[in-house]
Amino acid sequence: MHIAKSLSVALFAVVLVGCGEESDKSAKSSSESKTAVVEAAGAPTGDFDASKVAVSSADLGAFPYFARPDSVAPMGGEQTLEQGRFPFWTGAKFEPVEGRIFMGGLNGAEGKTYSSVAVRNYIENRVAEAGGVKITEGRIPTAASDLLGDEVKVGMILGLGDIYNDPTSTYVIRRADSTIWIHFVTNDLFGSWTIAESKAP
Repeated sequence: MHIAKSLSVALFAVVLVGCGEESDKSAKSSSESKTAVVEAAGAPTGDFDASKVAVSSADLGAFPYFARPDSVAPMGGEQTLEQGRFPFWTGAKFEPVEGRIFMGGLNGAEGKTYSSVAVRNYIENRVAEAGGVKITEGRIPTAASDLLGDEVKVGMILGLGDIYNDPTSTYVIRRADSTIWIHFVTNDLFGSWTIAESKAP
């Protein structure tokens, strides 16, 4: 097994032992979220073209534009890179996005149980309100993940999450002067997300 893959699995195994909380089995499915996020055309079977996404003029505030739900705490901390590169899965390949990057782990806040369904619904509702689209959702093929370098699989594990074992969702919001990408990975006990903004040339 590749050393980066081993480190990734080992890191999340430690977190699993520390969590010790069961997921909220009674949470509603993501298909029942109040505001359905639009599925992007051309994904996941073909190459995704962010320039085809409708431009949104919604007021998003300041970067990273999306806050954690009140019931969620930052597991492992949060990190912002003023300039970096993160690979976003489009359903067909990884799209390297350069720009400002925010990464963080997600876990239940004190006294709260983490619900992957509730967090996914929250993110999808916020993306829909922002005029964004969902590119893809599902497990990334191991053959594709194995091609990522250690600078991502180890250096960005905080925001990457356990992509070898958990499903990944990718969203895009296109602005007049930038494109915002969101990477979200979750299981029943914890999750990770990355928000990146690439400025228009």
